[in-house]
Amino acid sequence: MRTVLPVLALILAAAPVPAAQPRKPADVAAAVDRVIDAKLAAAKVTASAASDDAEFLRRAALDLTGVVPTPEAAAAFLDSNDPDKRAKLVDALLADPHYARHFANVWYDRIIPRTPISTRIDPASLRAALREDFAANRPWGEQVARVVRCDGTPTANYLAFHRVNGDMGGIPMANVNARAFSRLFLGVRLECAECHDDPHKPWTQDQYWGLAAFFGRAVVDEKDRSFLRIAETTGYKTPKGSTFKLTPRPDGALTIHSEASEGVGKSMPPKVLGGEPLTFPVGKPMLPALAAWAASPDNPYLAKAAANRWWAHLLGRGLVDPVDDLRDDNPPSHPEVLDLLAAEFTASGHDLKHLIRCIALTKAYQRTSRAAAGPKPDEALFARMPLRPLTAEMLLDSLAAAYDVAELLPRNPPPPRRGQVAPLTRKNFVDLFNTNDPDGDPADYTHGIPQLLHLMNGPALNAGAARVEALLRAGAAPETVVETLYLATLSRRPTASELKRKLALAATHKTPRDGLNAVLWTLVNGAEFVVNH
Repeated sequence: MRTVLPVLALILAAAPVPAAQPRKPADVAAAVDRVIDAKLAAAKVTASAASDDAEFLRRAALDLTGVVPTPEAAAAFLDSNDPDKRAKLVDALLADPHYARHFANVWYDRIIPRTPISTRIDPASLRAALREDFAANRPWGEQVARVVRCDGTPTANYLAFHRVNGDMGGIPMANVNARAFSRLFLGVRLECAECHDDPHKPWTQDQYWGLAAFFGRAVVDEKDRSFLRIAETTGYKTPKGSTFKLTPRPDGALTIHSEASEGVGKSMPPKVLGGEPLTFPVGKPMLPALAAWAASPDNPYLAKAAANRWWAHLLGRGLVDPVDDLRDDNPPSHPEVLDLLAAEFTASGHDLKHLIRCIALTKAYQRTSRAAAGPKPDEALFARMPLRPLTAEMLLDSLAAAYDVAELLPRNPPPPRRGQVAPLTRKNFVDLFNTNDPDGDPADYTHGIPQLLHLMNGPALNAGAARVEALLRAGAAPETVVETLYLATLSRRPTASELKRKLALAATHKTPRDGLNAVLWTLVNGAEFVVNH
């Protein structure tokens, strides 16, 4: 067994990712498209046409910033004749403050699963820490290392990952933390190797518990908020009543006591996936070594897992599906694309914005969601863009943008007075509309009657819009108001027939104000608004 001291010193002294010259995003995108197009041709599948400017604008804005563009930005983009305007749009969206807020929301939902325990976590502080990382474009390996090590100010921001993912009925469990770490940041599902070697995957029980051992000394002390301390023996009752216990040893190994495990009584030394067993001095924190490996180029999983996740975020499906199940017998649909993007991501120093540019400039990302003629192609061919319902945060923020208000619903309203009904808050809305698994199929439309009734009857959407009010005060003609409302919601101008119908609808109301607010209500309650296409 190797000692950790010289190994750890070398790892911690190394740069997270070696400096290299990444290629131009357009060149990477072209290389990706050659592989995608060749596979489409081999399958005799006709790809959908390129999206028009309005479709691409709205899609890119939602994917990269989580909110629809302003009507002014939409009009400027649609009217531009610049041949490079799509690449420039991607650059502008990546520089927008909404970019960091959006990806902080996306990763908060992954890091903090929706469980009863998650209600004890202060979401504001962790979201703020994640926003800071994405705004600074901190290298992804470094971001992952910060989560594992619990860096940041305050440290409690990142304690949330360990506290929620590793808590079984109030007892932190090292093995549960290891599962969450490997699934989120390595794209690997290890749980089937908990009790025995997985017969269907290349993971052994030693690998599972070797990774879990790193978390053996990581127990959150709720009283004094300390984190890295030697753990006591911990355990929980299984559904069958047997006791599952883990005992961290002074040298860092983890001893299993479980009636359900083939490894009962074994002591597993800490080791990274594919690595050698390590030993640690008594009381020495072990997570820094795991964090350093996670961010280093010696980790063969991080770059592929990240490339696969961001591809899935932008195209609705991973090159490997599900995104957290990378293994030999679940191969990528386009292995050359995954290898290419992972290598480019590593060469760029784990630069997330560079990775996004490489994907967003592909023809595959810029296809329309309208299907081409012929049989429905396999989704794994990426012949067209799938329709994806907006997430809860995207929907609420886009509603606020359409109505031209900073917040459609209050975040922290004062307590209601006696006899008053408590106002609907942002948290209420997000809880109601958060019906999708963060790592589930993004094309699943899981909203039902409660969500639809809320959109149709919600007071905030029926009280009139600041946008309509401002346009009428400026003396805008009804035709101009309707066009602006289309740009503010659908990022396009109305067709002649749509304009005629909406003006006719507005004319059925008592006042122009009421009629034009009714037009906006129909737009935000339509399928085209609530779907990213």
